[in-house]
Amino acid sequence: MPEDYKGAFFDALKIAGVGALTFLFAPWVDATFPDVWPWVQFAVPAFVGVLFLLLLYVFATGKAHLEVVWRIIDEPAVDVDKVIAKFLTANSGEGRDLFDVSVRHKYGRGLGRFALKQAVKSGCCLRVSVPHSDLSVVAEGQQARVNSGEIAVDTNFSITFALKPDLPLPGHTWTHLRFRLNAGVTPSSQTHWTVRYELEPSGRLAKVYAKLIKVDARVASLVETWK
Repeated sequence: MPEDYKGAFFDALKIAGVGALTFLFAPWVDATFPDVWPWVQFAVPAFVGVLFLLLLYVFATGKAHLEVVWRIIDEPAVDVDKVIAKFLTANSGEGRDLFDVSVRHKYGRGLGRFALKQAVKSGCCLRVSVPHSDLSVVAEGQQARVNSGEIAVDTNFSITFALKPDLPLPGHTWTHLRFRLNAGVTPSSQTHWTVRYELEPSGRLAKVYAKLIKVDARVASLVETWK
């Protein structure tokens, strides 16, 4: 359905809902408060109807929002669009920069917040990867978290964060990993890579959870450069 049709349909639905609730509550207001002005007899049930529909809309359309944040240690910030993976030609392929990637709970309301809580209880994970690249991740100083299964690092560029059931407050970091990149000993034929962010809920309602939980990041690409 086109967006303009959807908007018109939901506007009509809201008006019909307020009208129906006004029709239902008006006799009760009339019987309970027979001496009030006629406009009050209309305004009170109309206000109740609008408030009810607003609360229903907030809960039913609410989503949870997770954000993956990249930082380069010892630098103020990274480029908003891409990360530069720097390697030395004479080196063994180990990246020069130390990265920190964190998962934050940006916000959540209504049905989305409920879905997020249920998703993490069932073992929800979030995976950050650079598909088809020759890059790999070397965790630095956090091997215990890798060994415990809290974070899984694949042989290629793939980091899986197991999201703990204790949901952090909006704006707070859930989990993070410090790592260096490894690219072997020679430059790749391809140097520009797309970074992928995937929520991996489990259980029977996994597909529902995935639709109610949004994942995004400012960093969309990674560039490999040799000097």
